Amino acid sequence: MDYDFTFVVSGVDVDDESAVDALRDNCDALLARAGGHDLLSVTWSGPSALEAAMAAVSAVRRAVPRLRVCRLDRDLVGVHEIADRTGRSRQNVSQWIAGTRKSREEPFPPAEGTVGRSLVWTWSEVNRWLALHGLDDGAVHPSREEATEIDFALSKHLAPP
Repeated sequence: MDYDFTFVVSGVDVDDESAVDALRDNCDALLARAGGHDLLSVTWSGPSALEAAMAAVSAVRRAVPRLRVCRLDRDLVGVHEIADRTGRSRQNVSQWIAGTRKSREEPFPPAEGTVGRSLVWTWSEVNRWLALHGLDDGAVHPSREEATEIDFALSKHLAPP
């Protein structure tokens, strides 16, 4: 199965052309900067999210040895981002959240938390819910549990020397 990952990384940044080229050419990975963090997006195959993530991390570190993979980016989204990603209105998304639309099969996932006064969700959980309605982005993202396993493995097995 192919999994989409976005990792928070350090040791390289988007201005490092040789690293950007090596990641793109060897791993089909994209290095970007958002919210003050360097992010690496990559799709990798494996029998499980953990195995795919670890294989991807090994490959990107072979391509750019100074790159340090810190953790997964949780990709938190609010109503506005969900509406943008699905091409629906914010009102429509609010109806999903309230349970007044498309809630027969399974309720909308619970919020991950709040930012200011707004609720936020993990995109992986929202995307799984959207898949029930044929509205997902077509990608497989690690679940909350898989993301925790991946972060634990990164902290224990891939710490810098």
